[in-house]
Amino acid sequence: MFEFSIASPHKNVLWYDYRVFINTKHELEKLGCVYKKNAVNRVYLLSPPVRKSYEDVSEFEPDANNIAIIYSHFEKVENLNGFNKVFVPSNLVQDFLLKKRKESSQWFKKNPFLDSKKKLEVLPPYSSLSEKKGKPNLPQCDLCFIGSPRIRPIVEDILPIVEKHNLNFHLYGPGWERYSGNPSAKKFVVAKTIEYHQFADLALAAKICLIDHHETMNEIGAVSHKYVDHLHSGAFLISDKNKDALENYAGVCYQNSKELEELVDFYLKNPIGREEKRREQLDIAKNYTTLNAAKKLMANFI
Repeated sequence: MFEFSIASPHKNVLWYDYRVFINTKHELEKLGCVYKKNAVNRVYLLSPPVRKSYEDVSEFEPDANNIAIIYSHFEKVENLNGFNKVFVPSNLVQDFLLKKRKESSQWFKKNPFLDSKKKLEVLPPYSSLSEKKGKPNLPQCDLCFIGSPRIRPIVEDILPIVEKHNLNFHLYGPGWERYSGNPSAKKFVVAKTIEYHQFADLALAAKICLIDHHETMNEIGAVSHKYVDHLHSGAFLISDKNKDALENYAGVCYQNSKELEELVDFYLKNPIGREEKRREQLDIAKNYTTLNAAKKLMANFI
């Protein structure tokens, strides 16, 4: 059976990249593949540029069967030389990279950026989660957010709304006591960690889950793996304005704090609307599973 390695950029188990790494590794192993450092099949969970080395891939070898899953910082892609296959999260990212390819090409010269557009294929972010029935094992709330405490515009936008309307808001994640933004964030922290399987509990516990993205993901058009995890868990989501969410997921997005306040007010008062939108989005993303992603990766192994 195929041997494979995964080059993952995570620095510790709290990084979301780590969860994508673990899910992908486990699903490929369940399909019979064998995990081995520096194997011939090397899957790069790529947030460009490529690093000199990773924990399980010591250095980039052009002769290996290098496969990239690019999930963020697409604007930093300088070249894709040495990759036999490149998966991108949306048609919008694909168009962006093909445009860069065209701009970097020269007449009668080999394209230094991407030698074949056939290398590019869309592989949407994928999830290993599913909905849960019954009662949640987490405290119920109006709104929730999971993440680390870099300055989060969505948190900055929601806090005045929460305090103005006396809403029940729960924050999950490490380090919020050191948050350098709105100091009131600290009083809404419920737990420093949340287990992956608890996403389904959170979907039951929170009427609205909030999620954000890197600005370039919003502008170019790519939702995160966390976005799809929330959908598979059965959550109703409000996101910052993201082209991919709007075009490919029928997402509920906001552009400014006034829009966010209006959306929160509308959907908190409209459980039927929340349920209809939640089901619509889940139906769109239902096939974006780690198993299906693993099968697609395996089809490119040698």
